[in-house]
Amino acid sequence: DYRRELNMETGVSTISYRCDDAFYTREYFASYPDNVIAGRISANKKSKISFTADYKREARFMPYSRCERVEKPLKKSFKNGVYTIECETLKGERTFVVSIVFCPQGGTRVYNDGKIIVKNADSCDFFIAIETLDRSRRKAPDLMDVVKKGYERIKGDAVNDHATLMNRSDI
Repeated sequence: DYRRELNMETGVSTISYRCDDAFYTREYFASYPDNVIAGRISANKKSKISFTADYKREARFMPYSRCERVEKPLKKSFKNGVYTIECETLKGERTFVVSIVFCPQGGTRVYNDGKIIVKNADSCDFFIAIETLDRSRRKAPDLMDVVKKGYERIKGDAVNDHATLMNRSDI
């Protein structure tokens, strides 16, 4: 019971699977109107969503870190519900910030030792914004405003925006 799907008409990617006695769904999309990547993790049974989220840069993806410069540590913080990671590009030419908000329904969310831990949630929405600090043409949104707008409205706006591009012609 494992399925992956990318709906080309809506721009929404879905993964669904069964594990033990529960059926899980993960849904993802990019929203140009809200300038975020969003997702929802859910299960058909209560209190089944538990995970730890962390941001790491694996050495195998950093060819310059060994020969051209020393990799600087990531700056991680958690303030007002927003998990923020400040990084540099591989060659150290640009600084960028990744901001993430996890919104569990039920259960708990805590920040501990640079990680977000969600336990026993019924579902969890998340929103990711990324901004290059010294060059961005589009500023990252205030993620708390995104949260207030709500997952379903953000998804609806993203699907409508995607449809205006994808439905211009038929194949």
